[in-house]
Amino acid sequence: FKFQNINKNNIHNQAVRIPKKLITVLTGVSGSGKSSLAKWIENNEKAIYVTQKNSNFSSRSVLASSLKVNTIIADYLSKNTGLDESDFLLHKNAGCKICNGIGVLKYERGFEKDIYLNCYQCNGKLFDEHNPAIHQKVDGLSLYDFYQKEINKLVLDLPKSFHSLSQILETAISLGLGHLQLSRKTQTLSGGETRRLKLCEHLSRRKETNKILIIDEPAAGLDPETASKVAHFIRQKTELFSAVILIEHRREVVKYADYEIRIGPFAGDMGGEIMSQEFITTCNSPLK
Repeated sequence: FKFQNINKNNIHNQAVRIPKKLITVLTGVSGSGKSSLAKWIENNEKAIYVTQKNSNFSSRSVLASSLKVNTIIADYLSKNTGLDESDFLLHKNAGCKICNGIGVLKYERGFEKDIYLNCYQCNGKLFDEHNPAIHQKVDGLSLYDFYQKEINKLVLDLPKSFHSLSQILETAISLGLGHLQLSRKTQTLSGGETRRLKLCEHLSRRKETNKILIIDEPAAGLDPETASKVAHFIRQKTELFSAVILIEHRREVVKYADYEIRIGPFAGDMGGEIMSQEFITTCNSPLK
């Protein structure tokens, strides 16, 4: 891809080249113009831009609904028990009747800030304990088990035939989210976890797309070893997109890129200049 006449915030009349089917990393000091360049590309090319700001998870969402596995699980349990699918959905029959399956209650305090407390009926566990369907097991797992087990452990207990769920959960594990439960409220996640949760939706796909995937700091909040694993996993999925662009400064992630665009030299009005753009000959894997 050849982009010219780039003008966005502190970037003026710049040009960049993005190699197709490879990973490009944007580097530079904070405020140098990396996000502005990424935003310009998103606005001028078919692209998916994953940031913390565009997650758009609702206040009532949990990991299961954010990963879009709540309906997959409900359909699976319904078909194997003969019960209606609504008996296994939190926003329908499975959820606590007091908090409507979100685990917390909102208390308005007039001119003061509203507060949210754990639901006194379900104690934050989301479910209607009086609904026997949530404890009915299929292949050793009940709806309650699906939501309360850590993803790392849940994926080991899944029946081999449950491919549609295992693929999504394995993607979540590869992105450093295996320690979470499907009942976890998305509003309690860190910025890095929120970003990788959104990224999970795109990296668990099977078909190629003609869009560029842009990711803002995919390894935010991770230790170096896990950051390297996440970067390696993203590299394995590069062929699914027309190109992959990372905004990153951590060397354990940069080493997995094929091409580097340095923006600078400084921040604000002293930044916004394309300092260099070149292939990285020391990347972790051979160039495709």
